[in-house]
Parts: sequence; C-alpha cells; structure tokens
Amino acid sequence: MWQSSYNPGQRPLFYLGALPIYATTLIILIHVVLLIVTAIFGLGTSTYAPFSFTAPEVVEQGKLWKLVTYAFYNPRELIVFVAIGLVFFYLFGIQVEQYLGTRDFLKLYGTLVLLPPVLFCLLYLVLGRQNIFYLATSSTIDTCIFLAFAFLYPNRRMLFGFVVKWFAAFIVAVYTLQLIAIREWLDLFLLWLRITITYVALRKMGLTARFPNFEASLSRLIPKRKPKGYRSSKRSLKVVKKSKGGRKVAYESKLAPKVDPMASSAPVASIDHLLEKISKEGISSLSDKERKQLENASSELLDDEKPSS
Repeated sequence: MWQSSYNPGQRPLFYLGALPIYATTLIILIHVVLLIVTAIFGLGTSTYAPFSFTAPEVVEQGKLWKLVTYAFYNPRELIVFVAIGLVFFYLFGIQVEQYLGTRDFLKLYGTLVLLPPVLFCLLYLVLGRQNIFYLATSSTIDTCIFLAFAFLYPNRRMLFGFVVKWFAAFIVAVYTLQLIAIREWLDLFLLWLRITITYVALRKMGLTARFPNFEASLSRLIPKRKPKGYRSSKRSLKVVKKSKGGRKVAYESKLAPKVDPMASSAPVASIDHLLEKISKEGISSLSDKERKQLENASSELLDDEKPSS
C-alpha cells in the first residue's frame, strides 16, 4: 500500500484554488509550455533546436539559456513518453521536496541540470571542437529524482508490493543495459554522473549512508587532511657517545620520537569548556578543581611554546 511522506512543516509555495503549488509543479509547468511551443512551431526537428544544448553554441555563440532549457524537452521522444515521465516526476518530486524542503530540493534539481552541460563545455575546450556534446532530455533527471526518493525511503512499498530500493535498482540496471546495448556512451556517462550527484548531494544534506561498506573502503583510499593547528612532531634526535679516545661523537637519528597526538592536544581540549564557562559566567564560577586544571593546562601550553635550547 502506498504511504504518503507528507511533511506538514513544508508548505506549498502558494495555492491555485484548492491545488497546492510546489516548486515541482512549476517545473512541470515549464516542461508543458516548452513542449507545446516546440510541437506547434516545429522547433525540435533539428539538432540545433532553440532549446537543446550543444557545447559549440554555448561556448562560441554565448547561448547560455541552453544550459537550462535542454532539460525541459527532448524532440526525439514521443510526447506520450514525456507525459508519463512528468507524471512520475510529479509523484516523487513533490515527496522529495516535502522531505528536503523547497530550497534544498531546488539545489539538488539545479545541480542535476547545470553540472553536466558545464562539464561538457569544459571538455569541449579541452578535447577539441570536433566534440559537440548534444543534450536534449530530462529522462535521467526524472530518474534521479525517483532515486532520491528511493534513497530517502528505501524500504517503502509501492504499488503491487514492490519495495522502493529494489525497484530503483531494477530501473537503474535496465536503463544501464539499454544504453550499453545501443552504444550510447555519453548518455551512460550522464546517467551515472547524475546518480552520483544525487547521492552525494543527499549525503551532504544529512542522509545516512546507504552504502556504508563502499564508503568506508573509499574513505581509506582518500588521504586524510591534517587538522588545523597541526604541528609536526618530527625532530632531529642527537645521541652523544664517547669513543675510546675520549672524543664525543654525535649521531643524528632519522627517526622521530613517538608523540602521542592525544597528549599534545589534551591541554587545549581540556580548557575549551572552561574558557566557555568563564565567558558566560565569569572566572569566579570556576571551582578549585577547575582553577587547578586551567593553571596546569596553561603551564603546559607555555612549556610547549618555549624555544628549545
């Protein structure tokens, strides 16, 4: 049985009579308007249609509107398939918008629309002018909005009892195999680029990991950044020994002494809450134990800052 994910905290942008209007509704309205204009005036018969994207037109002719308009109509698709896609976009898009909020939903949708053509413009400049990088479809965007719903509600049941996550996996697998079969490598790259964008964007917005093992393996391959205030503990160690002749010989060790990172940062970490307490309640609010802790931490910090002789 279908379960609504309506979030009463996210209200529509406005009402048209009794109909709630969300950002999803306005996006669909733009789709319909461009579809009607293109169909009536026959503007979608050429590769260089006024709404489709090609890298040369944007880079060399400055037709920047094509960075956006390409996503609202595909002249190669039958109108009935476009309409079916818009129905699914409405059903799942509104629920994703209600979960994320309108602002974050528009950030996700805008990234899915803008990032691929911007990337293709850069590739056009790098790889040469023989690459057109034609774009004129919203099908992968609609698919990714559904996948966003699947990431948010993986265990929900749809019609006929399908679990959302398995239905989403089936859709992605079929879509991928279809593109491989017809050798549409650019569309295949575009599909998986947008899937990656969708998942990463949702993770940045606070989504819990859906692939924890994969993410853990990936994080081990990425070098970790050193924290702020990091000071290297590598110091040259000289060992002085007396030879048989009485001469002193100095040996410089190439190994740095072991330093406990927790011990070096302990004084700072231990007084953070004390400093916050002083700023809010004054130094008189400290107990004798806290005063002693503050003094010890301060002396340790001063010792660390003293130049070595």
